[in-house]
Amino acid sequence: MPVGSKRNTFLSASMTPDTAASTIELTQLLNRLFFSLDEFRYGQVLQCFEADATWERQGEVLRGTDAMRAALDRRPSTQRIRHVVSNVLVEQSGADAARLVAYMTAYRYDDGVRREGPVRLDGPPRLSVVSGQARRSEAGWRLAELAVRTEFDFDAAS
Repeated sequence: MPVGSKRNTFLSASMTPDTAASTIELTQLLNRLFFSLDEFRYGQVLQCFEADATWERQGEVLRGTDAMRAALDRRPSTQRIRHVVSNVLVEQSGADAARLVAYMTAYRYDDGVRREGPVRLDGPPRLSVVSGQARRSEAGWRLAELAVRTEFDFDAAS
């Protein structure tokens, strides 16, 4: 369902102590996933997902953590990238299931050489909408589905 849809129920959810704690945990889960991705810590990225999860990224649907790992291993090691996650909304559907949506702005630089220190960018290449489903188990919250879909492509991308 599109984020702007009239049927979207994210804004009508009431906050209880449990849903407030879950919202914080799920926001941290998203932040941990993208920070680990930026730092090339792929084992930590995969810990954010259930083993049979799906992840739609860059036009490809990855099914299971083995497929995710193979895609991550293809990323250029010379790139410098930062994913900035904001506007996280969580809707819990029962004690152990939740939907989430957020905005993600990616900043990327790669000239084929691993660089130290600041690099110059003209702007972010894109803004994406991140949406997903999460489930809670004894191990905590994990993503069962995640989709990253580009909302805006910017002309000044490096």
